[in-house]
Amino acid sequence: MGRRFRRDDAELALYKRLDRLVATSMCVVGGRGVELDVMPWLRHFGNATYRRLCEAKTLRDQLYDRLRARVDEVLLLLLLIIINIFVYIG
Repeated sequence: MGRRFRRDDAELALYKRLDRLVATSMCVVGGRGVELDVMPWLRHFGNATYRRLCEAKTLRDQLYDRLRARVDEVLLLLLLIIINIFVYIG
């Protein structure tokens, strides 16, 4: 929401890590993860691709929670502005 990342920003590092995990685990051509599509039971034996997918899910959830908190703040601010406008008009 009008914010830029610095090169050393921790949140930007999370986005980069998530991008790398998804690119290496879920790439359609030449990516890992195909073995889990064919043999899903491999996840129970410590499959490295499955671990990366689990890590990607955790990172996705963390980033979603951060983004959702920012959106909630902005929505609350907009709601307060709208209420103040109606109070001022009425």
